[in-house]
Amino acid sequence: MPANNKIQDLFNVQGLVAVVTGGGSGLGLYAARALDANGAKAVYIIGRRESTLREAAKSGVNGSIKPIVGDVSDKSSLIKVVEQVRQEQYAKLSDTMKAEMCADLC
Repeated sequence: MPANNKIQDLFNVQGLVAVVTGGGSGLGLYAARALDANGAKAVYIIGRRESTLREAAKSGVNGSIKPIVGDVSDKSSLIKVVEQVRQEQYAKLSDTMKAEMCADLC
């Protein structure tokens, strides 16, 4: 029986929420653009330079790249980044989904 290893199945990012550190430039920006172009729901790019992040976010083709200023070498900064992503994504869930999550996690 032949394997079902189609590239679109193996690397499907449709609906994915991604966080890319160093996403304002270089390989991080390349990865963020690829995720955006291939249907990721949200691509959060993390970095220290706000203006660089804002410009990078504008370069996406589907508008899913979202900049967050943060320093991944600082624990308190990382906690703030995680909380922002969690709140933004949780806020988009329906009340039914929130209730189901709370039943599992609360």
